[in-house]
Amino acid sequence: MQLNQTSIYRGLELLMDWYLPIGVKMPKVSALENLGDFFQDNLMEAMTTFAIAWETNDTEAKLELINTLIWHMALCNTAVGNLYRFSSRKDQTVRVISQTQYANYLEKISDLKSQIGGWKRKTASKT
Repeated sequence: MQLNQTSIYRGLELLMDWYLPIGVKMPKVSALENLGDFFQDNLMEAMTTFAIAWETNDTEAKLELINTLIWHMALCNTAVGNLYRFSSRKDQTVRVISQTQYANYLEKISDLKSQIGGWKRKTASKT
């Protein structure tokens, strides 16, 4: 199976698709832009890490890469969570992530976590 045919890689691509309209409308406030950049950087690192892990035959190395992928996804969650909490404050007039967008994100990330967890368990059973 080719890398771009895998459900995990496709899920990561869909996260980038989810973020693009948010990033395009990101207010020109350095703190918000930095969080957006942090999300993008970690999502790209997650995609790269997945690609390397997918091609690796060494089980121990693959497990280490899967753990790195999980770490990058956790950092993505941190960035999105902060942007959403900022957007949700009652006194806030600048909205970066809406409730609907956040719910959509949680759905996508939950599916990815499940798939990555299954891949990790399957890989760990080979050791």
